[in-house]
Amino acid sequence: MPSRIDDEILRERMRLTRQDTGPEVYLRHQAAIMSRIDSRPSLKDIRVPTLVVSGDADRLISNEYSREMADLIPHARLEIVAQCGHLAPMEQPDVLVELMDDWLDG
Repeated sequence: MPSRIDDEILRERMRLTRQDTGPEVYLRHQAAIMSRIDSRPSLKDIRVPTLVVSGDADRLISNEYSREMADLIPHARLEIVAQCGHLAPMEQPDVLVELMDDWLDG
């Protein structure tokens, strides 16, 4: 996310993750993403408690898409994490744990 672009610790974690997986895995992930079907029509069939989490500065999945997902899943809860991009577990782990704890307790 823009406000974390100079966060060297986060950048190093991301670099190590890319290095650990390697280019072949990255290419397989991209091929899978590009060829998967649109799952939005089936979201209405989800019958379990669902928490949708989105970063307020996510450049990969917009908050609009996250809202759409939460709206399509019956009784889903949407949380937008402040000062967060696409990697909430790495960027805002404490906030994510708090959201999950609260959601699980609810």
